[in-house]
Amino acid sequence: MRVTAQRLTAEAFAPFGQVIPIRVPSLGRRAHVAALENRRTAATPSLAVSRLSPVPLPIRAMALERHPFSSQTFVPTDLARYVVAVCPADPDGEPLVERLQAFVADVTQGVNYAPGTWHHPMTVLDRPGEYVMLRWDDGGAADTEWRHLSEPILIDVPE
Repeated sequence: MRVTAQRLTAEAFAPFGQVIPIRVPSLGRRAHVAALENRRTAATPSLAVSRLSPVPLPIRAMALERHPFSSQTFVPTDLARYVVAVCPADPDGEPLVERLQAFVADVTQGVNYAPGTWHHPMTVLDRPGEYVMLRWDDGGAADTEWRHLSEPILIDVPE
């Protein structure tokens, strides 16, 4: 399967979570820009800072992950562009891989995945990039579910 990444918009991403506009001076301070959710009383916030190297194109998605009990927020701090690849779940909670959508985001856009949203791990483009991630974890196996794909999904990214 092969998909082409589209420009990230709030409307297109709405079934999966929220796009967080950042670095927009005219917006000033805004609160409640994303629906942060924690569905387990024992889970605590986990704030991480990560740095990734860009990957060759097309992106070869070999696995998808989700966090069934927590939203997951990514806010870029220093990067050029990154890819957000998501798909809905079927009634049994398994990823509907054939409905995978890919988006290209830039440093002015963060994303917040709704709990249970299947997604490809963070992938940066063009140059190394850094971002901040927030998620609620309790240290158990239910923090993150993985599904390894029988065949890679190729994600093409326009220039």
